[in-house]
Amino acid sequence: MELFLLQHYFRRFHDVSVIDNGSAYKVCEHLTDFWTKKAMDFIDKAERQSKDRLFFLYLSYNGPYNLPPVVLSEARNRFASYYRNNPPSQPQESVHPFAQQWAIEASVLTDREEPMKNYRLIGDEQKKSAQERWLELAWGGIQALNNKQAMIKAASETAMVDDGVGKVLAMLASRGLDENTIVIFTSDQGASYGQHGLWGNASWASPVAAYDEHMNVPFIVRHTNHIPSGKITDAPINQFDVFPTVLDYLSMSDKVIENSPGKSFLGVLQNTSPKWENDIFYDYILTRAVQTKEFKYVKRFMVEPNELYDLRSDPEEKINLIDEPKYANTIQALDGKIEAFFSRHSDPRFNVWKGGTAKSVLMYGHANGIFESTFDNWRGPFVESVKPFKDQ
Repeated sequence: MELFLLQHYFRRFHDVSVIDNGSAYKVCEHLTDFWTKKAMDFIDKAERQSKDRLFFLYLSYNGPYNLPPVVLSEARNRFASYYRNNPPSQPQESVHPFAQQWAIEASVLTDREEPMKNYRLIGDEQKKSAQERWLELAWGGIQALNNKQAMIKAASETAMVDDGVGKVLAMLASRGLDENTIVIFTSDQGASYGQHGLWGNASWASPVAAYDEHMNVPFIVRHTNHIPSGKITDAPINQFDVFPTVLDYLSMSDKVIENSPGKSFLGVLQNTSPKWENDIFYDYILTRAVQTKEFKYVKRFMVEPNELYDLRSDPEEKINLIDEPKYANTIQALDGKIEAFFSRHSDPRFNVWKGGTAKSVLMYGHANGIFESTFDNWRGPFVESVKPFKDQ
């Protein structure tokens, strides 16, 4: 099997240094276009080597990257002029208290130079202290709210990704590979663009947010003449359900995935499943959530507040019912779901709610004192040596 893993370090879209299979060099063109071309070159190489050779392509774009300070800079791509003439609309909501709190906390990050040592600084950034840079990051999320330039940047960079994916799909079709190639398009996280008075992913808030905008990610599966096209479903799917589904699709469902909560939704893909019931689980360090058809319950560890939303009457999650006495039984039941799920499936070494740690990084700014003061002999995040992937 041919394997191609794209790796890159991202700070901006042009004039960027990349690490490609161990070789470092500078890319002047737009980085999204660069990775699209690399992907197409890989497909071309794999096909020329053997028509029957299997390949796996993992194409991880750095864009659209809608976090500050990048999203606050002027858009430089071929879709920018269109969106300047047709600026996307934005929700007009007041700044969320979670965004305000993160900005306040950033104002006291005076002793955390360590996490900034490997943050590649550009121009005048090199003259700024860690505190100044943390403040820019935190306040950048507030500056992006109701900001026309930020929305133009976000929309145009998203269009660059759409265009790149389209080129890869067109190449598969032109080479007659689309009927034998499964394509999965998804994202690592969701983002808010002003909804709830927040901007960016869940971490651009204190405490970390867990609204639908942050939990909901795009997910498209394409296999020409095998999976019905144009089908849209609102089936609740977790990202950990994807792996067992792929195995099932490849007739490899006998493979055991150790301690995985995932289950195959192949019937949903092929439109053969009579019923699909699933709870959605979410975990981001000190914030966990469970979502059912009726409710979303957000539980936090060592931070506040907890949240409960009735999704039937309040799908936009505006009214927190956590202190309403009539929902006490609902909260207890949902709390039990969270406890049971994470007790069963969390690796004790990395369950921070039980004194675990993390691989590489935990809290932004190495703000891990909260764990050190709570758990005796707590071990900080660590890195284990791994063997990198390379083209074979």
